[in-house]
Amino acid sequence: MLGSYAMVWAQDHPEVIVQVPRDYSLVMMRMAFIHRDAPHPRAAEAFVDFLLGREGQRVLAGQTPLFSVRPDIVGPYTAARLRDQVGERLYPIPLNASLLAFVDPQRRDAFLARWRREFRHDD
Repeated sequence: MLGSYAMVWAQDHPEVIVQVPRDYSLVMMRMAFIHRDAPHPRAAEAFVDFLLGREGQRVLAGQTPLFSVRPDIVGPYTAARLRDQVGERLYPIPLNASLLAFVDPQRRDAFLARWRREFRHDD
């Protein structure tokens, strides 16, 4: 389960504690891009600038579990705070073309059909 989803869920379920392993923790990088055919490229650029700027990173660090990557931002959800809790055993999943495979609807549908077939309960 992705830690960001678990942390949000745990906020409403105090009986749940999110524990990040100290020996080996995969972290997923988030990415944002502006498509070359974006209908409003200037608005998209303004949003990405906000997202990466101090104010956007302050929102990420304080109001979302998406973790600010800026070292000058303080909050409960910063990469520096996660590193302090876990140590240097954070291993980012590299961004490459294989991560985009499930963006293709046909590949995603084929994967989900196989998943359902393999894990079907025949009671």
